[in-house]
Amino acid sequence: MINLKTLLLFATALGFTSGAQAIDLRSYEAVYQAKVGGFKVKILRSFQVQGSELTLSTNAKKLFFKRHEKSVSILSDGVSVIPSDYVYKRKGFGKKRNRQLQFNWEDATVVDLKKPKQAALSLPQHTQDKLSYQIQMRVDLMNSPSRELLEYTATDAERLIYVNFHRLGTEVLDTPLGEFQTIKFRQERPDKDTTVFLWIAPELDYLLIQTDEIKKPGAKPQRLLLKELSIGGKTLTKTNR
Repeated sequence: MINLKTLLLFATALGFTSGAQAIDLRSYEAVYQAKVGGFKVKILRSFQVQGSELTLSTNAKKLFFKRHEKSVSILSDGVSVIPSDYVYKRKGFGKKRNRQLQFNWEDATVVDLKKPKQAALSLPQHTQDKLSYQIQMRVDLMNSPSRELLEYTATDAERLIYVNFHRLGTEVLDTPLGEFQTIKFRQERPDKDTTVFLWIAPELDYLLIQTDEIKKPGAKPQRLLLKELSIGGKTLTKTNR
């Protein structure tokens, strides 16, 4: 893992910083429920803020299915999320995967340490990993709440992945934690035929509340829904919000 103080120096030298006012991102622990392979699965998501260092991880386990994903990044000047390291492990319900990405912003490349024979991939500025772009989206909305379109470039060390989010409006969403005023977005990826809708809550630092993924027209959405949340040291329930 690259020294994060060094990464901050690179961020300044490479123009990632812009002098914007710092934002207050809160650590959280969340539990979501989804369906994987026809089984209900709990997904544990942890977001930890330690100074400028951000760590986002997700873990899911059900029978012979197991998935672990983790991103380490820094928040530069309250604006730019700069990834440093990313890990993805999955087995069960499909192809087994094991990635360990390391970003080198001195020469703007990323390598997969699990594939030493694979060449380093050159990166455009502001490229994210497959978790850190989700943090960047929250940061962007905290800085510019009225944005209608958000566009990101991510990578898996083999290719660049383009992800766009189109704002569709506001909606009150009923959840196990009560009702939230949310903003609804539609996600678009040129390399995917699926349609994904997201609902995020401004009052929770633009935290994801629900997603519906529709794999083909007329199909029933595959839903991910927030069930439990502790944010900023406070556990939320229907009665204490």
